[in-house]
Amino acid sequence: MRANGFTLVELLIVSVLATLILLVASQFLQSTNKVSTASVTTSGGINHVQQGANVVADDVRRALYIVAPGATPYLSTLAVGAPTTGSPAVTKAGADVLALYAGKSVGTRCTGATENYEYVVYYLTTRSNVTTGSEWSTVATDGLNTNQKVLMQFSACVNVLDPAAAVTTQETLRVVSDYLGAGSFTYTASSTMKYRRVTLTLTPQQNIVGQTVAANPVTTIATARNIY
Repeated sequence: MRANGFTLVELLIVSVLATLILLVASQFLQSTNKVSTASVTTSGGINHVQQGANVVADDVRRALYIVAPGATPYLSTLAVGAPTTGSPAVTKAGADVLALYAGKSVGTRCTGATENYEYVVYYLTTRSNVTTGSEWSTVATDGLNTNQKVLMQFSACVNVLDPAAAVTTQETLRVVSDYLGAGSFTYTASSTMKYRRVTLTLTPQQNIVGQTVAANPVTTIATARNIY
Protein backbone atom coordinates (compact mmCIF):
# COMPACT_ATOMS: atom_id res chain seq x y z
CA MET A 1 0.00 0.00 0.00
CA ARG A 2 1.37 3.45 -0.96
CA ALA A 3 0.93 6.66 0.98
CA ASN A 4 -1.47 9.33 -0.26
CA GLY A 5 0.03 11.96 -2.62
CA PHE A 6 2.48 11.93 -5.51
CA THR A 7 6.06 10.91 -5.57
CA LEU A 8 8.75 13.34 -6.70
CA VAL A 9 9.14 11.47 -9.99
CA GLU A 10 5.40 11.68 -10.68
CA LEU A 11 5.40 15.42 -9.97
CA LEU A 12 8.29 15.93 -12.37
CA ILE A 13 6.49 13.98 -15.11
CA VAL A 14 3.30 16.02 -14.62
CA SER A 15 5.33 19.26 -14.72
CA VAL A 16 7.06 18.27 -17.97
CA LEU A 17 3.77 17.28 -19.59
CA ALA A 18 2.14 20.56 -18.53
CA THR A 19 5.05 22.52 -19.96
CA LEU A 20 4.82 20.68 -23.28
CA ILE A 21 1.07 21.28 -23.50
CA LEU A 22 1.53 24.99 -22.82
CA LEU A 23 4.30 25.20 -25.43
CA VAL A 24 2.17 23.52 -28.10
CA ALA A 25 -0.81 25.72 -27.25
CA SER A 26 1.35 28.86 -27.44
CA GLN A 27 2.75 27.91 -30.84
CA PHE A 28 -0.75 27.14 -32.11
CA LEU A 29 -2.03 30.54 -30.95
CA GLN A 30 0.94 32.32 -32.54
CA SER A 31 0.37 30.47 -35.82
CA THR A 32 -3.34 31.28 -35.74
CA ASN A 33 -2.57 34.94 -35.04
CA LYS A 34 -0.16 35.08 -38.00
CA VAL A 35 -2.75 33.56 -40.34
CA SER A 36 -5.43 35.92 -39.03
CA THR A 37 -3.18 38.99 -39.38
CA ALA A 38 -2.09 37.94 -42.86
CA SER A 39 -5.71 37.43 -43.89
CA VAL A 40 -6.77 40.86 -42.63
CA THR A 41 -3.72 42.50 -44.23
CA THR A 42 -4.36 40.86 -47.60
CA SER A 43 -8.06 41.74 -47.57
CA GLY A 44 -7.37 45.36 -46.62
CA GLY A 45 -4.56 45.58 -49.16
CA ILE A 46 -6.79 44.37 -52.00
CA ASN A 47 -9.48 46.93 -51.18
CA HIS A 48 -6.93 49.74 -50.93
CA VAL A 49 -5.28 48.81 -54.23
CA GLN A 50 -8.63 48.45 -56.01
CA GLN A 51 -9.62 51.93 -54.86
CA GLY A 52 -6.35 53.30 -56.22
CA ALA A 53 -6.85 51.48 -59.52
CA ASN A 54 -10.31 53.03 -59.81
CA VAL A 55 -8.80 56.51 -59.45
CA VAL A 56 -6.40 55.82 -62.33
CA ALA A 57 -9.17 54.29 -64.46
CA ASP A 58 -11.39 57.34 -63.98
CA ASP A 59 -8.63 59.63 -65.24
CA VAL A 60 -7.95 57.40 -68.25
CA ARG A 61 -11.65 57.39 -69.19
CA ARG A 62 -11.79 61.20 -69.33
CA ALA A 63 -8.40 61.59 -71.03
CA LEU A 64 -8.11 63.70 -74.16
CA TYR A 65 -4.53 62.70 -74.88
CA ILE A 66 -2.35 59.88 -73.49
CA VAL A 67 1.41 60.30 -73.75
CA ALA A 68 2.86 57.46 -75.84
CA PRO A 69 5.17 54.94 -74.15
CA GLY A 70 8.77 55.91 -74.74
CA ALA A 71 8.01 59.63 -74.83
CA THR A 72 9.22 61.94 -72.05
CA PRO A 73 6.37 63.50 -70.06
CA TYR A 74 6.89 66.64 -68.01
CA LEU A 75 7.62 66.15 -64.30
CA SER A 76 8.93 68.80 -61.92
CA THR A 77 11.20 68.24 -58.92
CA LEU A 78 8.03 67.87 -56.87
CA ALA A 79 7.68 64.34 -58.27
CA VAL A 80 10.14 62.66 -55.91
CA GLY A 81 11.22 59.11 -56.71
CA ALA A 82 10.04 59.18 -60.33
CA PRO A 83 11.82 56.42 -62.29
CA THR A 84 14.53 57.64 -64.67
CA THR A 85 16.66 56.14 -67.43
CA GLY A 86 19.53 57.25 -69.66
CA SER A 87 22.14 59.96 -69.34
CA PRO A 88 21.14 62.63 -68.73
CA ALA A 89 18.46 60.89 -66.73
CA VAL A 90 14.87 61.36 -67.94
CA THR A 91 11.52 59.88 -67.02
CA LYS A 92 9.76 58.08 -69.87
CA ALA A 93 6.17 56.92 -70.16
CA GLY A 94 5.91 53.15 -70.14
CA ALA A 95 5.47 50.24 -67.77
CA ASP A 96 6.23 52.37 -64.67
CA VAL A 97 4.80 55.70 -65.83
CA LEU A 98 1.43 56.83 -67.23
CA ALA A 99 0.93 60.45 -68.34
CA LEU A 100 -2.24 61.98 -69.74
CA TYR A 101 -4.11 65.22 -70.40
CA ALA A 102 -7.79 65.40 -69.50
CA GLY A 103 -10.70 67.77 -69.45
CA LYS A 104 -11.40 69.48 -66.16
CA SER A 105 -13.17 67.30 -63.61
CA VAL A 106 -16.08 68.27 -61.38
CA GLY A 107 -14.78 70.37 -58.49
CA THR A 108 -11.44 70.94 -60.22
CA ARG A 109 -8.93 73.33 -58.72
CA CYS A 110 -8.06 74.47 -62.26
CA THR A 111 -10.29 77.54 -62.40
CA GLY A 112 -7.85 80.16 -63.70
CA ALA A 113 -8.36 81.91 -67.03
CA THR A 114 -5.62 79.86 -68.72
CA GLU A 115 -6.08 76.65 -66.74
CA ASN A 116 -8.02 74.82 -69.43
CA TYR A 117 -7.03 71.20 -68.83
CA GLU A 118 -5.68 68.84 -66.19
CA TYR A 119 -2.36 67.07 -66.56
CA VAL A 120 -1.85 63.85 -64.61
CA VAL A 121 1.14 61.51 -64.28
CA TYR A 122 1.09 58.24 -62.37
CA TYR A 123 4.34 56.51 -61.52
CA LEU A 124 5.61 53.62 -59.42
CA THR A 125 8.47 54.05 -56.98
CA THR A 126 9.76 52.36 -53.81
CA ARG A 127 8.41 53.32 -50.38
CA SER A 128 11.88 54.43 -49.24
CA ASN A 129 11.73 57.29 -51.78
CA VAL A 130 8.60 58.92 -50.33
CA THR A 131 8.96 58.96 -46.54
CA THR A 132 9.50 62.72 -46.23
CA GLY A 133 7.36 65.58 -47.47
CA SER A 134 3.73 66.60 -47.05
CA GLU A 135 1.19 64.30 -45.45
CA TRP A 136 -0.45 63.72 -48.85
CA SER A 137 2.72 62.69 -50.65
CA THR A 138 4.47 60.49 -48.08
CA VAL A 139 4.06 57.07 -46.49
CA ALA A 140 4.95 56.05 -42.94
CA THR A 141 8.44 54.65 -42.45
CA ASP A 142 8.34 50.84 -42.30
CA GLY A 143 11.68 49.09 -42.01
CA LEU A 144 10.22 45.76 -43.11
CA ASN A 145 8.82 47.17 -46.35
CA THR A 146 11.30 49.75 -47.65
CA ASN A 147 11.50 47.98 -51.02
CA GLN A 148 7.77 47.60 -51.55
CA LYS A 149 6.32 49.92 -54.16
CA VAL A 150 3.89 52.81 -53.99
CA LEU A 151 1.80 54.38 -56.75
CA MET A 152 2.11 58.18 -56.91
CA GLN A 153 0.05 60.82 -58.70
CA PHE A 154 1.58 64.08 -59.96
CA SER A 155 -1.01 66.52 -61.26
CA ALA A 156 -1.20 70.09 -62.50
CA CYS A 157 -3.34 72.53 -64.45
CA VAL A 158 -2.25 73.30 -68.04
CA ASN A 159 -3.22 75.82 -70.69
CA VAL A 160 -2.99 73.65 -73.83
CA LEU A 161 -2.95 69.96 -74.80
CA ASP A 162 0.38 70.24 -76.60
CA PRO A 163 3.08 68.68 -74.35
CA ALA A 164 5.77 70.82 -75.97
CA ALA A 165 3.96 74.09 -75.28
CA ALA A 166 1.94 73.38 -72.13
CA VAL A 167 2.55 75.58 -69.09
CA THR A 168 1.73 73.99 -65.74
CA THR A 169 0.30 75.62 -62.61
CA GLN A 170 -0.87 74.37 -59.22
CA GLU A 171 1.30 71.26 -59.19
CA THR A 172 0.51 68.65 -56.54
CA LEU A 173 1.76 65.20 -55.54
CA ARG A 174 -0.07 62.51 -53.60
CA VAL A 175 0.02 58.81 -52.75
CA VAL A 176 -2.59 56.69 -54.55
CA SER A 177 -1.74 53.12 -53.45
CA ASP A 178 0.73 51.76 -50.91
CA TYR A 179 2.33 48.36 -50.23
CA LEU A 180 2.69 47.05 -53.75
CA GLY A 181 4.91 44.14 -54.73
CA ALA A 182 4.69 44.94 -58.43
CA GLY A 183 2.81 47.12 -60.85
CA SER A 184 2.71 48.05 -64.52
CA PHE A 185 0.92 50.03 -67.23
CA THR A 186 0.24 48.41 -70.61
CA TYR A 187 -0.92 50.53 -73.54
CA THR A 188 -3.19 49.68 -76.50
CA ALA A 189 -3.31 51.99 -79.51
CA SER A 190 -6.36 52.68 -81.68
CA SER A 191 -6.48 52.26 -85.46
CA THR A 192 -5.34 55.89 -85.75
CA MET A 193 -2.29 55.07 -83.57
CA LYS A 194 -3.57 57.15 -80.69
CA TYR A 195 -3.22 55.44 -77.34
CA ARG A 196 -6.64 55.15 -75.73
CA ARG A 197 -6.69 51.94 -73.66
CA VAL A 198 -4.55 51.30 -70.60
CA THR A 199 -4.31 48.11 -68.55
CA LEU A 200 -3.15 48.69 -64.99
CA THR A 201 -1.88 45.74 -62.94
CA LEU A 202 -1.09 46.14 -59.24
CA THR A 203 -0.10 43.40 -56.77
CA PRO A 204 -0.77 44.01 -53.06
CA GLN A 205 2.20 42.82 -51.00
CA GLN A 206 3.47 43.46 -47.49
CA ASN A 207 6.05 41.96 -45.13
CA ILE A 208 4.40 41.35 -41.76
CA VAL A 209 5.07 39.18 -38.69
CA GLY A 210 8.05 37.51 -40.30
CA GLN A 211 6.47 36.61 -43.63
CA THR A 212 5.64 38.15 -47.00
CA VAL A 213 1.91 38.38 -47.60
CA ALA A 214 0.84 38.86 -51.23
CA ALA A 215 -2.53 38.77 -52.95
CA ASN A 216 -3.43 38.05 -56.54
CA PRO A 217 -2.76 40.97 -58.93
CA VAL A 218 -5.54 43.52 -59.30
CA THR A 219 -6.01 44.19 -63.04
CA THR A 220 -8.08 47.12 -64.31
CA ILE A 221 -8.69 48.01 -67.97
CA ALA A 222 -9.79 51.55 -68.84
CA THR A 223 -10.54 53.15 -72.21
CA ALA A 224 -10.50 56.88 -72.96
CA ARG A 225 -13.98 57.88 -74.13
CA ASN A 226 -12.78 60.96 -76.00
CA ILE A 227 -9.85 59.50 -77.97
CA TYR A 228 -10.59 57.82 -81.29
